[in-house]
Amino acid sequence: MGVAAMLPTGALLAKNAVITAHDHVVQLMKDCAADHIVRILIVGTGGLALWALRIAEHQFKTDQYRNRVKITVATLKDEGFRLAAAELKSVNRVQWNEDLYEKQLIERTKDACSGLVDIVIDFGTTSRSLHRSLQCLNSGGVVLVSEEVAERLKPKFSRLIQERNQKIEAVAPGTIEQLRDLVELVGNGEIKPPPHTEFNVDEAATVIEKLCQSEIPGRAIFRFHDIQ
Repeated sequence: MGVAAMLPTGALLAKNAVITAHDHVVQLMKDCAADHIVRILIVGTGGLALWALRIAEHQFKTDQYRNRVKITVATLKDEGFRLAAAELKSVNRVQWNEDLYEKQLIERTKDACSGLVDIVIDFGTTSRSLHRSLQCLNSGGVVLVSEEVAERLKPKFSRLIQERNQKIEAVAPGTIEQLRDLVELVGNGEIKPPPHTEFNVDEAATVIEKLCQSEIPGRAIFRFHDIQ
């Protein structure tokens, strides 16, 4: 039930983000030279980002994409870097250490990605991380964010993305058809759910505080007593 609870409340948004990225990948493969590698950057190792990484690995695992799509994850904390290294063997990793200057982080990201990226997926976007993502993005590239974040941040960056020929695209939570597909893929083991921890609802205040400090890996799930 813990895994089931995560599917419509986070995994579905990640699924739709990856499907949206897939549409952009298909178009880039049509428009670009045959040797062009489409580079995708997924920001973070929180619950949504971990879902997106697993779904993207599954989405682009076929021979059609294996040598044409390169996925990199930008981790924000040491724990996330270790988690990505241990569990995600087929993706590159870059650490966004906030103690470094922005220019250093941008250069580090471009080195890890072997150049500018074409697509960024970022669910926990702040003004700072969005600006950093745009600096790592190709001309014509797109940053995919949730609708909630897009409404707040797109107006702040409208001039910059116009100058750089870039796009910030809002991703909706997803469709019932995508949820059915996700349930099947997780149910038969093709996609492994990210780490999650169940808590009693009485611990809500403590859990929320820990989440704000990124002290809980993956997802936190509240379990209510069964109603008889």
